[in-house]
Amino acid sequence: MGRDKARLKVGGVPMARRAAEVLLGLCEEVLAVDRPERPPRRWPAGVRAVRDPAGAPAAALAGIATALEAARHPWVLVLACDLPFPRPALLQGLIGVALARAPDAPPTVVVPRTGEVLHPLCAVYHRGLLAQVRARLAAGDLRVQGLARAHGTPVDEGPLARWDPDLAGLVNVNTPAELAAARARGRRAARRGRGGLGGRGGDP
Repeated sequence: MGRDKARLKVGGVPMARRAAEVLLGLCEEVLAVDRPERPPRRWPAGVRAVRDPAGAPAAALAGIATALEAARHPWVLVLACDLPFPRPALLQGLIGVALARAPDAPPTVVVPRTGEVLHPLCAVYHRGLLAQVRARLAAGDLRVQGLARAHGTPVDEGPLARWDPDLAGLVNVNTPAELAAARARGRRAARRGRGGLGGRGGDP
């Protein structure tokens, strides 16, 4: 989009701030991963800011590696900053699937799947995948989809729709048209008094 999507507002609130506030209500630890060249952001209290190492590629997979390395817990819920409607029930459902896995099960990413499409930027990663992520970065393979297809535990639309009936929590914003559509959707939800559009304005 040519702009810092973390600062773009839907419903008067920056998308990244809304994501952080939802995560603060669900998780013991919340990390905000950013690029090393970006100026510091003001996050809500309780958010720990971490940065990709210098020289890391500007790619989501690098941010996932940073989060897995910095996290203090074995499972890490990854939520991209361009998802304007994060749904707590959806995120709790994915966390529940992850925590129900056997302790000796292979490391995986619990990832939503709609049709044939995976959503690896709203997914739960085991820290045991860090070596695989680093190997892909070293090889120049930056495809998060590839990691999810190789190591994923997909969650299909049946349970996803029970947690999030309209699957709004998987909507992301990559183009100006998608941003306009998200803002229109947010206005409609606000008029109906629903849609998870609470939050405070301001930074990041």
